[in-house]
Amino acid sequence: MLVRDLACSRVVRFSTLAVSAALASCTSKSADAPGAGSPSALALAERVFATTPPAGARPLAESKQSAKAGDRIVVSARIGGREQPFVDGRAVIVVADTALSMCNEREGDGCPTPWDYCCETPESIVANTATVIVADAAGTPLATSLRGVGGLEPGRAIVVAGTVSENAGGGLVIVAESIHVQGA
Repeated sequence: MLVRDLACSRVVRFSTLAVSAALASCTSKSADAPGAGSPSALALAERVFATTPPAGARPLAESKQSAKAGDRIVVSARIGGREQPFVDGRAVIVVADTALSMCNEREGDGCPTPWDYCCETPESIVANTATVIVADAAGTPLATSLRGVGGLEPGRAIVVAGTVSENAGGGLVIVAESIHVQGA
């Protein structure tokens, strides 16, 4: 029971970290920050999309083990790790290591939201997920959702190059400099 409680605590901390990153932009907008869903925020978000994957991609879980704040990393991942991996009105997404099997990849699993990895243990989800943000120059997540931008959808494989903002308590946060959407 103690192990399950600890795992749930880690999932709550990770979820809190993702939401905190999104909400931080609500309280610390710079004077030139675009408004929610504005065309300028969308244009800024679209600038990070690359037609070719950044070189040197490593599995997300492997990078997460050694990454420190300030490190530049390149990871391969899939959009997912929770039922709603996109934060409404903010350029924030949750991604999972590609080694995890989505629920629909398991024989007989009819999960309607396979990208949430609900078939995995909470410990596995925490160990294999990260938050990716597309931010302005001040580090504030842009005021636009990334869902659908550049082909981003739940379960889609991506390669992200960026700088580690935080890696503590099971929550890795990457500020994206480049995102390649595989198969887009």
